[in-house]
Amino acid sequence: MSKMGLFYTSSSLTVEDVASNIQERMSGVDIDLQKVKKCVENTLQKYDLLIFGVPSWKDGLLEDDWEDYIANLDEETLLSKTVAIFGLGETEVYCKNFLDAMQTIYKKIVISGSSVIGSWPSEGYLFKTPHPLLLGKGRESELVHKNIEQWIEFSTPYFSK
Repeated sequence: MSKMGLFYTSSSLTVEDVASNIQERMSGVDIDLQKVKKCVENTLQKYDLLIFGVPSWKDGLLEDDWEDYIANLDEETLLSKTVAIFGLGETEVYCKNFLDAMQTIYKKIVISGSSVIGSWPSEGYLFKTPHPLLLGKGRESELVHKNIEQWIEFSTPYFSK
């Protein structure tokens, strides 16, 4: 299995915690944790396999670090990469745009020609707009951590190919 880069924002402690949990629970897989804020333009190019942790802020906005780094998610950088995404957001208060930030990153990745892998069932969520991939459910962090194991189970077979 190739080396993975797990890119996340550190201003959301929940996303940072989930990133660490994914790294820990995928023991035996060489995963580098990368804070998006500290990444340089070509950091993504070191990896064939990528995981992006994307929180949604308030009305579905990208967190500042992702907003600053999104220009690096281009065809030259991401072509032929395999990418998984996990997103966190508040379903009850912001259900109209729950995980919209993750959707923004997802669209950018697809346009670049990358292969986005994994999925997550949408049953039980209150969001109004469907999203292809998600992890977590509102502020219920204990549920998020229980879901990590299932997310890994859904995603790992794709990374193993």
